[in-house]
Amino acid sequence: MKIAINDSKEITDYVIIGLKASCVIEVEDEIVPADFKSKFKPGYYIYISGAIVENKNYVTTIPEEPKRPLTDQDKINAELFKMNLDLKKQLEELKSNE
Repeated sequence: MKIAINDSKEITDYVIIGLKASCVIEVEDEIVPADFKSKFKPGYYIYISGAIVENKNYVTTIPEEPKRPLTDQDKINAELFKMNLDLKKQLEELKSNE
């Protein structure tokens, strides 16, 4: 297996068969944890002193959902919603003045 690591020694990528430009460190199968493939996420493991161990500082990142651009209809809906709130406010003011 070949792995790629960053400056913090976190394993960012790996390849078992074939070539990948980023994966240049050859590691023996004996040091690879049994659940490496199933648990692998970039940064989840670190390569230190010739061993692959779980990164105790690993934090799961939640990917942000891509935001779609506002359409003209979205802008119209927002304006109508604001107008509705303004009318409700005016109605409450009129009711309180009675």
